[in-house]
Amino acid sequence: MKKFILSILAIAAMTSCTKTSEDDVDPNAPVEIKLNAGIETSVSIGRSAVNNLDEATLGDFVFFKGDGDQTGTNLTWSYTPLTSTVSADGTITFNPVLYYNQDPTKYTYFIGMYPKSAGTITDNKLEFTPTEVEKGQTDIMYAQKISGNKNTTTNLKIQFTHALSQLKFKFTKGSSFESTSATVTSITIKGTNIPTEIDLSTGAMTYSLDTKNIKLEFTTNNTIGGSTAPKNVIMINPSSSNIKADITIQNGEKVLTFTDIDITVTPQAGESHEIELTFEQQAVSGQASITEWTDGTGGTGTVK
Repeated sequence: MKKFILSILAIAAMTSCTKTSEDDVDPNAPVEIKLNAGIETSVSIGRSAVNNLDEATLGDFVFFKGDGDQTGTNLTWSYTPLTSTVSADGTITFNPVLYYNQDPTKYTYFIGMYPKSAGTITDNKLEFTPTEVEKGQTDIMYAQKISGNKNTTTNLKIQFTHALSQLKFKFTKGSSFESTSATVTSITIKGTNIPTEIDLSTGAMTYSLDTKNIKLEFTTNNTIGGSTAPKNVIMINPSSSNIKADITIQNGEKVLTFTDIDITVTPQAGESHEIELTFEQQAVSGQASITEWTDGTGGTGTVK
């Protein structure tokens, strides 16, 4: 009996000293801010078109922090880039670790941009380096603001969207086109305005007043009538209209250039337009459809 009583006393003593997990939580302890990055449909390889996060240059994502209340008005932003690391699974790690304000009425906000190496940050803008963007290979993305406070229990997800429109090409033989070895060597999109800067607080893009020609060269998968379309793409201003192109083909030793070909397409930001160019013996026509990014309208063109 004595042994039994001692056992009961021991259990009672253990029970009186045990706290629940809720008791262990210090309501005044700092709460670490945790973020995950995602991309809507597609990103870019290096700085060109990307289809998922693990194809992006992870070190080229940049984030900025702001403070304010729950309404998100009158925010105070710092446009000094946060020191961060983005993993292939989207996890964002800040160094040093960031914590929410202990006051639950004060919220922390984040915005993001990609790729930071495409230009220079001045005040609240990133000014693009012309030689980077005028090639049409820079997939510019922006992430609208997200927020949390000390009561936020889940990882915030910051979502990147494409600011430009993408053109990709497919080369088809018409019924009168006889060559079996002719290739497309280049396509030049004529007279498009290139990005000059992005407002980091809103994501608004500014474009050049003068126009540039963007030349895309092909070396593989460029046979007219081939079963595989080239992977080469061009990023253009989504407000572009009346798009014209010069198309150069090679058939044996003969090189032909077709000028001012109409590309009938209505580009939209974040949309990938597949332009199917159909080559006849004396003409080339273009038909656009949408692939990968988000759906958009198609387009056509004829080369003579």
